[in-house]
Amino acid sequence: MTSRWPWIALFAVALAVRVAFVLVRPPVAEAVLVPLADSNDYHALAVSLLESGAFANPAGEPTAFRPPGYPAFLAAAYAVFGRGNLVAVAMVQAVLGAAGALLVAFLALRAGADRRWALAAGAVCAVYPPFVFQTPQILSEVLARFQTLLAVALLVEAMRGERRAPFALAGAAWGLAILTKSVLAGCLPFVALAVACMAQRGRRRGLAAAALFVLPAAAIVGAWTVRNAVRADACVPVSTNFPITFAQGVTRWSLYTNEWYGETHALLAAPDDFLELTQMMAYGGVEEEIAVGAQWQSDARAWIAEHPGMFATLTVRKALHFWSPSVRNTPAVRIVAFACMAPVLLAGIAGLVAMMRAGGAPRAFAVVVVAIVVPATLPYALSQPDVRYRLAVADPLLMASGAWLLGALASRRRGAPTP
Repeated sequence: MTSRWPWIALFAVALAVRVAFVLVRPPVAEAVLVPLADSNDYHALAVSLLESGAFANPAGEPTAFRPPGYPAFLAAAYAVFGRGNLVAVAMVQAVLGAAGALLVAFLALRAGADRRWALAAGAVCAVYPPFVFQTPQILSEVLARFQTLLAVALLVEAMRGERRAPFALAGAAWGLAILTKSVLAGCLPFVALAVACMAQRGRRRGLAAAALFVLPAAAIVGAWTVRNAVRADACVPVSTNFPITFAQGVTRWSLYTNEWYGETHALLAAPDDFLELTQMMAYGGVEEEIAVGAQWQSDARAWIAEHPGMFATLTVRKALHFWSPSVRNTPAVRIVAFACMAPVLLAGIAGLVAMMRAGGAPRAFAVVVVAIVVPATLPYALSQPDVRYRLAVADPLLMASGAWLLGALASRRRGAPTP
């Protein structure tokens, strides 16, 4: 990195694009904070944190229906810029998105790409339409993407030098990311295994590094788990909403099952207020969330036992949809989504395969990425596999691996050594 100016320019472009989009399409409370919108839950929790310091629903009852990370982020933004200032929140998210572009470039560089291709990966992230479109949304994706990239960057840097402190910092960052996107908890043991296996100085040092990564993450998530146990006398590691979203994935309210199986009578029966149950506002606290979730999870399992073939096919199709470049929107938006997502997915996945074969730093990076993106697929395939969830975890990492591949192909054409 002989000059900082390309990196400064990358950040400036990414920030300018996002700020411009926020100014054109600012978040408006009347359109965003409405019933049956996740944003409404996040806002209510942020207000509760500001007013009483409690993570509680509007009735004042403790809740664990939403992970605490994004509401805490909102509360901090409200405390600085004013309660309910959604435009300010979007501007802060623009900064996080721009920082994410730098992190993608850094990861590509650490994975073995040369400086030009690393900056190219960051440039793709800077102008990637799905990331830009998410900037003004009052949802957890922008924060989760930044936290994931930061944790992976710290981890990759730790694996290069294998010093103890960076592993602990990476673990702490991963723990905070879990409290924003609970699905990342399922990735933790696989990432730890990747760290243990890819250590450069023997099995013992690898196991020690993995432990240093896991312990801070477990401590951060564990503190929240203890809070939930005290409030509800039950083990709720992060949130209580997965049983409901799991059941939704096989009910007539699932957009995916209705698209693929028009005969609604073949699906799990659900009352007309089922969509309301996917929101925190429908519940009177943690205990009710657990009770309702347990009932719906039991009903869903009974339905699965009666329709195992359909459930297996549905899960595979949802997993494929999760990794597809298609979105549910207008034809124009679908075309834009396909045109930008398809190259990232194809180049990124092909890059991971090539990096596995290359060995060294590229292989270590690829193993870590696979340990993240593969386990993250299943929970969404079992529930609602909206592509926006993949954007928070997988796409920025695939940009880095895709840049490595394109750089390797370019070097091969010139007859230069492969990165």
